[in-house]
Amino acid sequence: MTDNFDLNKRFRVIREIVDLNQADFAGKLGYKQSTISKIENNKTPVTDDIINEIHSVFQISKVWIKTGKGSVYHFDPNDDESLIEYLKKNTFSLT
Repeated sequence: MTDNFDLNKRFRVIREIVDLNQADFAGKLGYKQSTISKIENNKTPVTDDIINEIHSVFQISKVWIKTGKGSVYHFDPNDDESLIEYLKKNTFSLT
């Protein structure tokens, strides 16, 4: 498998992590649903612009998107808003 194939597979995993269908995911990123479909089917590469948009919108680590290594979520511990979003996505209730 090529790195591009793995990157495109992670792209779909990201969409599933954020629990959105292709149309809603595309809308949040400012792309067409057909572009998302082409990326997920390895017909279109994942560009740096898309990676940057995913990072900005969903706080997904750029390193994880590109390599699959490290934590999926990224947050800046000096940015309260970023930390709150990270905690919302990575905590669960014991009740």
